[in-house]
Amino acid sequence: METLAEAAAENGTDARSATYRAHPLVRIEPAASDLWLISRDDRLNGHKVPASAAGLLVAAFAPGTIYSLSEPIMAAIGSVRRAELIAEWLVAHEYLVRDDDAEAIKTRRWLESWAENGWRAASRYHARTYGYPFEFYEADGNSAEDVRRMVAYNAQQPDVDRARPRLHDQEKVYALPDPAPELFPATASAATNLAVAAQPLDYDRLASLLSLLTRPIRQARMPFAESANLLRKTSPSGGSRHPTEFSVVTHAVDGIDDGVYQVATVDGALDRMDHLDASSRDLADLSGIADDNRPYALIFFNSYFARNRYRYREPRTFRTVHMDVGHLMGTAEYLSRANGWAVRHAQHLDGKKVADALGTDHRVEATIAATLVHAADQPAESRD
Repeated sequence: METLAEAAAENGTDARSATYRAHPLVRIEPAASDLWLISRDDRLNGHKVPASAAGLLVAAFAPGTIYSLSEPIMAAIGSVRRAELIAEWLVAHEYLVRDDDAEAIKTRRWLESWAENGWRAASRYHARTYGYPFEFYEADGNSAEDVRRMVAYNAQQPDVDRARPRLHDQEKVYALPDPAPELFPATASAATNLAVAAQPLDYDRLASLLSLLTRPIRQARMPFAESANLLRKTSPSGGSRHPTEFSVVTHAVDGIDDGVYQVATVDGALDRMDHLDASSRDLADLSGIADDNRPYALIFFNSYFARNRYRYREPRTFRTVHMDVGHLMGTAEYLSRANGWAVRHAQHLDGKKVADALGTDHRVEATIAATLVHAADQPAESRD
């Protein structure tokens, strides 16, 4: 069987010398018997294609000419022209792109950059959701379309999820105070300008920080039947969804046992998670930022996706949870500085390992980041 290049020469045409390769955002998945689904992460729709087209696209992960890329499938389909048409169709739908295509080169570079930081899966999600079309709501977020959608959502399922359920049979519970201005230990100016003398890290001060960080300061009634009140907190959250839950690891903090705790944000309590197989030391090691030489509190920010998706059904819900965590990390740092404490953040966690240690499913509730607070000059006392 002659090659495509030979066929082109016999027909008196020029063999196209330009090199092509699969677009860097191409995705290939099995769809049904003898069919494959090909798509691009930056587009909404894909195509079901025969194995010959999928095979050609796989070959194109290494660059080549239209002819060299098509040649491997010729034996399977027995037609030079058909192989050429498949390649041309892939080019027309931009699954195959020129190797010197500026947009594809730029995309490949940022994908490689994200992969170097361990964000390969995140980069694909970013591409899939970037520019996703939304209904245009009015600036105040109260358009008729917004109300119509929320009424429809409530008709399907009441909006009642506001906090993670309390742990049962916990051995140790520590109360958190109600949020109040007097819990903030310094002036805003002093906290902002780092002009606060370091205070000892003890439970009373830690409880004040956690109260202001995690607990609702007021509630707003929803105009929908059977819906729970919206919670307002010190950190903003889109639609007042507040999808972030909190786990806290304590070490050598006066007034509270060392351990791993779940914050009951509505009831105002720290429930010790005695049922975990992982220890507080295990979780501290997973953060990569803890130091046993001084007392510390390590706060994990865990995003509960379903709470956010109730309102934001679009794929961008997984983008907005990161905005919430960013606000909370900033608030945690601000409250810590008001006590004169040192702060470190961890944003490159192994989400699955942390979720396993906390006894959660990372596909349902994932740890996005962690913040460590400690008094820099306060040594840890032995508790042996």
